[in-house]
Amino acid sequence: MQPLSGEEWDGVLSVAAKQSVSGIICAGVNSLPESFPVPDKVILSLMADAERIRRRSALVSGVMEKALERFAEAKPIVMKGPAVAAYYPEPELRESGDIDLYIPKGASGNAAPDGSSHIKIDGIDIDIHSSYFDLGLSPDIEIPSPEATLLMLSAHILKHAFSSGIGMRQICDIALAYRALDYNPSKLLSLWSDCGLTRWNNLLSSFIRQYLCIQAPLVEAEDPESLLKIVLEGGNFGHFAASRRESLSGPAASRKGDTLKRILRKAPFGLRYAPGKYLWYIFTLVKGNLKAPSPPSSF
Repeated sequence: MQPLSGEEWDGVLSVAAKQSVSGIICAGVNSLPESFPVPDKVILSLMADAERIRRRSALVSGVMEKALERFAEAKPIVMKGPAVAAYYPEPELRESGDIDLYIPKGASGNAAPDGSSHIKIDGIDIDIHSSYFDLGLSPDIEIPSPEATLLMLSAHILKHAFSSGIGMRQICDIALAYRALDYNPSKLLSLWSDCGLTRWNNLLSSFIRQYLCIQAPLVEAEDPESLLKIVLEGGNFGHFAASRRESLSGPAASRKGDTLKRILRKAPFGLRYAPGKYLWYIFTLVKGNLKAPSPPSSF
């Protein structure tokens, strides 16, 4: 393995930032042998990122505990975020975003009457979901369970791949979940089939196997190039695509229009790997006129 040039290291830092995996890169750099030197400026940059990520992770973990206490009566389940960070060798280096809680409709607690809510605690956004799975999935499966967790993460990635984009952080989440969870492979493959997501998960598992070298269940291998293209286009949830950045800073109509254009451009991808869910997603968004969520209330 040949050492990287200064320009190549700059590229690594840029990609890591766009994909929200700087903490993971920092941990990886720390394990490199002495025969693979890393420039001091790279080490300092990664150390600064790691410290920022650790502080944010600590804040989010504290807020998660407050949220679980507030909604304890409803027995909420943490989705993604801090829950998947636990699968990482160094959980505090998994870059944190918002907090997602699952509270079923009809459960007691302080969620909104429609089962969904957006609040803030200590400046951290908390989304409360009445559905555990994206894309209208409602399989007959125990929640929580290893298989439900893996299906939830997979559907979440697919939903964003259909629209604005998805980054490496979310794919690392499910890859490490595969490595950490004691799931039943035959039960999981049956879930894929029942939900019409076998080909999509074949693609995702092929990506994980080829680029992350982690074993993931597979029925039939797919060329992961199409998913790699989506990941590289815009990074974390597509936020680093130039046109996406422009639309996010504009009025609501501009953001909605950009989202719709991106979804329609993903038609070849969606119709190839999960046609039923892609068409359902378009129909649902058009029916709701791409309705934006209400702004979070303070708490």
